[in-house]
Amino acid sequence: MICEALHNCIAHQDYLLAGKITVTEFPDCLIFTSVGSFAADSVESVIARDSPPEFYRNPFLCHAMVALNMIDTIGSGIRRMFIKQRERLFPMPDYDLADPRKVKVVVPGKIIDPNYSRVLYSQTDLSLADVIALDRVQKHLPTTDEEAKALRTLKLIEGRKPKYLVAAKIAALTDTKVEYIKNKTLDRSHLPTPRLA
Repeated sequence: MICEALHNCIAHQDYLLAGKITVTEFPDCLIFTSVGSFAADSVESVIARDSPPEFYRNPFLCHAMVALNMIDTIGSGIRRMFIKQRERLFPMPDYDLADPRKVKVVVPGKIIDPNYSRVLYSQTDLSLADVIALDRVQKHLPTTDEEAKALRTLKLIEGRKPKYLVAAKIAALTDTKVEYIKNKTLDRSHLPTPRLA
């Protein structure tokens, strides 16, 4: 996972800008930063396409890295990073592309919401798109209506936009019913029945 992120930085850095690749370690994450704009339209398009990029910024370097088995020829490095995090039951990488001269990738190294990890453990057939959408829910990031609808169809979330939670059914299946109720506003079904005098 760490090598994958670092190799992506090396392969796609814009060396004309004479910048450097930085790797910063924190107790809960690693942050990789490289100079140059992101080579594709978006991270989502790269993951969905899962095919070689239309062009390489550094073709000779990329070919050398392929020959050394540092990267492969199908351009799936970013997708593979997401898959590795999923296999570890960890949150997905976060790409910050706000600065057009820089690509910043945060790779979480600890669990944010145990319910999310338990869902990944118990439902191994989820698509990567659904896992990424569920990751956005656990991070309290905005989700599209289409993403929310897909997660609702799978009964993975409930609640109202923009505050979604892991669904009670999934929480119960993964022995997190108590934590789920702690995080949800109590309704009448959770209150004791009043005694009549």
